Amino acid sequence: MKLMTAAALFGSVFASLAAKASVSRTERALVVLTELDQNSYPELRPMYTAMERLTADVPRSVLGQQYSTLKILKDQNATLQKLKTTLYSLAANSSIKAIDMIVNTHGTEDVLHFNDGGTSMRHIREEILSPDAPYSETTVLKLKQKLRMLYSTACFGESHNSEWIRMGFDVTDGSLGVNANAVIEYPSVVHAWSTGQPYSNGFRLSNTDAALLANDGPLRLAGQLGNNFLREVNSKKIFRGNTAITINSNAQ
Repeated sequence: MKLMTAAALFGSVFASLAAKASVSRTERALVVLTELDQNSYPELRPMYTAMERLTADVPRSVLGQQYSTLKILKDQNATLQKLKTTLYSLAANSSIKAIDMIVNTHGTEDVLHFNDGGTSMRHIREEILSPDAPYSETTVLKLKQKLRMLYSTACFGESHNSEWIRMGFDVTDGSLGVNANAVIEYPSVVHAWSTGQPYSNGFRLSNTDAALLANDGPLRLAGQLGNNFLREVNSKKIFRGNTAITINSNAQ
């Protein structure tokens, strides 16, 4: 009887703590960084044109009701400085407990391309974690504590993962090479996240060997035959961090 009582008590305490750890809609903020017009590959221009519409419209329609704050940094606003000021303003907001981010820009090995040019991931991390007035080191700590999910469709995003994690995000993903399956993957990932599923669930259909072979195989073959960048197509996503977190999870 005592063991059962203790177990019941532990379960009750655990459930209570879990409830307190959850993040409600009013405590969540989402930043969408989207810039695909600059530095695009001509061979994939139709995909980038479609993605330009998807990257802003899908989060706005699917996730708009799931966040108290939604910031879309697009075209001339898709700069590192604008991203930095946006993140710090959100970090300084005491009502926000979790900041998520969706990155839809071009990428190369260890480099992310903003509207105003390519920047190394190390520089991005160092710049983001260096506060400008009126923010202080205290705000840096708040930012790192609040950063939670980062979904990236950038090419060679796997090489960016470690810096996103070092910046403070709890989970991120990145493709091994040129990312060519975003049109298929993006709606699925956003939908799964919006419905409270674990982060990795959104990739279950698009990140399998069979799905990747069907999507990437013809493009990679075309690249080999044409001796162009398409030979580097590899949309396989590699994850870092806690892939079990959900839209309701507390930032860790």
